[in-house]
Amino acid sequence: MAMGGGGKSRPRAPDDSKARRTSSVTDLMQPRTYQDMVFPDAAMTQLVDDLVNNRLSFPANGKNGLVIYGPNGTGKSTLARLLPDAIEMARIGRAAYSPTQHTVTTGNNGPALMASLGRVAGNIALSFGHQFFILDEVDNLGEAAMKSLKSVMEMPMTIFIM
Repeated sequence: MAMGGGGKSRPRAPDDSKARRTSSVTDLMQPRTYQDMVFPDAAMTQLVDDLVNNRLSFPANGKNGLVIYGPNGTGKSTLARLLPDAIEMARIGRAAYSPTQHTVTTGNNGPALMASLGRVAGNIALSFGHQFFILDEVDNLGEAAMKSLKSVMEMPMTIFIM
């Protein structure tokens, strides 16, 4: 039953315009910074804020990887996508230089992936700040790739968000 308009229903929009409307609403609702996100508690909010604003020693002392975990649909991938720019803006005053993002899947989870990441990490121009690597679904890495991930992570000026 249609409501409003004196009992008359409005004509339906073609499917493609409905998809455009849905897409634009979804785009409008997407967080643009980590501060737009809702964290489960004040401690988590403070931890992320401290990380971004360099109140934590990171990266330092051989630690350059962040592991984000939690149930599906809680914003892990969104946070991983937003952190590089937030960290670099707070530290060097500009957005991150082209973060490398990979979704680890069954066909893209082995030594070839690690070799590719190693080549990118080896070509870092120091004037660009840190090179960020976002590995989504890192739990899908194969055994050989998992063993070689550590050596890739040891490359200077890299930060891994997984």
